[in-house]
Amino acid sequence: MRHAIGLIDPERMANIPPQFHSHHEFCFHLYDNIGAMLAELEGADLRRFSFNLEGEDEVEALRKSPDVMDFLAKSGRMDIAQKSTVSELNLALYADLLHFLFESLRALEKGKFTVAYAALRKPLQENLLYAAWLVADEDEFFKRMKDDPADKLTRSGLSPDEHKEIFRKAIERIEHSGSFKTKTSCMTLYTIRIAT
Repeated sequence: MRHAIGLIDPERMANIPPQFHSHHEFCFHLYDNIGAMLAELEGADLRRFSFNLEGEDEVEALRKSPDVMDFLAKSGRMDIAQKSTVSELNLALYADLLHFLFESLRALEKGKFTVAYAALRKPLQENLLYAAWLVADEDEFFKRMKDDPADKLTRSGLSPDEHKEIFRKAIERIEHSGSFKTKTSCMTLYTIRIAT
């Protein structure tokens, strides 16, 4: 197979045009790497946050609170509430994104192109937006999530200009953001697609 990298069994590639074999394999390579990073993050137990209670009054207040987040908010520890929420959200967001990407790539291998493209809609339109938003402005994202997630965190609740601004800010905050400066970059194409 002239166009293959050699990462996937050639039989799985029967329904994919030969000129796209290496592209398909590279997508799986990226999928595997993101999955490995996610597993490493979960293994590092970065989702655990601790805080000290100041006296018996706080111990009792925590016992009486309907949940830990309510206690954190009432005791002035919103920074801990935000960090723990965002940590959980990031792991769930990327795990969800990977599940959809996997199903899409496998559907392509089976020649189910409509299913593959449908499976790509959610990660590209929602997960990618939320991931970019968390990079661009975690505080604003958390505030909207805390205040009214049903109305303020939907894709349709943002204008095309707000979508573009989220991606612009996220790109600025990425250490090697020069990769996204070209007119043909994925992020540029994505933001143009949202606007139309």
